[in-house]
Amino acid sequence: MLIQTHSQQLIATAENWWVDCALAALDWRGRFDVALSGGRTPRRLYQRLARNRLLRGHWGQIGLWFGDERAVPPAHADSNYRMVLEAGLNPELGVQLERIPGELEPTLAAERYAKQLGSLPQRGGWPLFDLVMLGMGADGHIASLFPGSANLAEGDKPVSACPVAALDSWRISLTLPVIANARRILVLVAGADKAEMLQRVLHKGDPAYPASQIARLDQADWLVALDDKGPNA
Repeated sequence: MLIQTHSQQLIATAENWWVDCALAALDWRGRFDVALSGGRTPRRLYQRLARNRLLRGHWGQIGLWFGDERAVPPAHADSNYRMVLEAGLNPELGVQLERIPGELEPTLAAERYAKQLGSLPQRGGWPLFDLVMLGMGADGHIASLFPGSANLAEGDKPVSACPVAALDSWRISLTLPVIANARRILVLVAGADKAEMLQRVLHKGDPAYPASQIARLDQADWLVALDDKGPNA
């Protein structure tokens, strides 16, 4: 489903969507496991979720995981884990926070995180998230799955480690089979610079871009605000 809104309403709309998804899972199975995404737009959402009154008393039943991470220590300025903590989604809420050990050698970090995912429910041999959150880059990447990267073809492992030449760095990411196995997917897209790519992946299904793989999934909702001229991720 495509949900279009204005940048001023994007985070409030995403908050309501997220809370509805969480409460439905908690009511159904008493647990909500979500893979978080990095970036400026999700950070603003996490700040609001940490203060959300409807979630009070439920954080102990919520597992926060990560869809991807940079190969950096947890205190590094580029760490998604650090960003989430600073946004207010931290153990003080009583939440279970399962980070990717980005301080390890990337391949070892991917293996370690894959073992952590073993505590989740499984479906079809893959970890089963109630929700996977994603952003979309202007280049059509999702999580840390970039156009042309080797980990796009990973069909055996739930977590991959791959160098990103354009960024001169390593990334650790959930693989496409795990993302596609999620009960719900929320893709947040903000910024006028994403408009052309959004057209390519949603309406043309261009297979050159990883986001096109998500556009084919029935459980994916796209929450979009393209009127924001500032840089967003």
